[in-house]
Amino acid sequence: MNKDQNKTKLTVEEQKVLREQKAKETKERLDNLWNQNKTFVEVKRIVAILVSTIIYGIGLSWFINGIDREIFTQVASPDGGFSTVSNTITIYTGGVAGIGQVVYDLFNTVFGIPFGGLKLGSVNIDGRDLFLSLFVFFGNVPLFVLGWFGVSKKFTIYSIISVVTQSLLIGFIPRVPTGLSQEPFISAVIGGMLIGVGTGIALRFGTSTGGLDIVAQYLSLRKGISFGMISLLINLAICLSGGIILGSLAVISYTIIRLIVGTIMTDKIHTGYNYQAINIITKHKEEVVELILHKIYRGVTLVNVVGAYTKEEKTMIYVVISSYELHNLLNALRKVDKDAFVTATPVKNIYGAFARKTIA
Repeated sequence: MNKDQNKTKLTVEEQKVLREQKAKETKERLDNLWNQNKTFVEVKRIVAILVSTIIYGIGLSWFINGIDREIFTQVASPDGGFSTVSNTITIYTGGVAGIGQVVYDLFNTVFGIPFGGLKLGSVNIDGRDLFLSLFVFFGNVPLFVLGWFGVSKKFTIYSIISVVTQSLLIGFIPRVPTGLSQEPFISAVIGGMLIGVGTGIALRFGTSTGGLDIVAQYLSLRKGISFGMISLLINLAICLSGGIILGSLAVISYTIIRLIVGTIMTDKIHTGYNYQAINIITKHKEEVVELILHKIYRGVTLVNVVGAYTKEEKTMIYVVISSYELHNLLNALRKVDKDAFVTATPVKNIYGAFARKTIA
């Protein structure tokens, strides 16, 4: 009897050693996969920053900023005939660049203080482009400080890369004649599409385009405040200010069109919700749980499930993450269990213990 008890006890101890060894091997494998994935993700983020900023810069420089659209309309003259009147239409963008456009028009139109251009060799840089380029960079400097101390250092580095690229593109990108000098509606739509696509790509890959993105992250992380309404109010203020300065209702109308198109495009590429509820059905419970707990740093809930057709027992893992973490999770999950079934559902509100984290 004692022999059988010792044998059973030894078997239990052996099983415990095997479980610990398996857990250690799983952790080491996940560490290697995560490190490889992390490097790959960082490279993709840098590429995403550059690509999204170039798209954004083309939309702003070629279709929005510095292109005054001259519209000709027929009005009745005192002698009973008609005369042609020329009206200049300016379209504004949002964020720091939009504020820069308003400041430029305020000095140039109201105070009569022009901002001269610059000639570099055979290249002539327009005064409006040069002003906006400098304004975008220096206007973001206080926001870099806010991001560095109030959000995270890596997040701020992403922002700096994007803003420097934006400044160079706005100030020095060759302007290509688009043939839309008399088509403000088309300019507003195309410019809004490109700006929205650029912003959406940056958000989809968990990067920052600087400017109001920094404020949004700070308010969300530190204050728990949604930035959507604040961003809308700032952009509407830019729109109204520009219209008042230039004395044109058309400026307000076309700028609103630009904002609506840009917002739609951003939402099509990147969900407007900040958080996602993820359900993962897998046969590799230990590896996936280890991945989420110690690499994504999120808590999970486990539910035992059975396939109705196969009768196979599996585990459903429920976790809530920020939308910026989804890309990381899916990439790493493919290497742990490429057959896992995953669903992602937008989450509007979260109550209770949930750690709000930054993009990086």
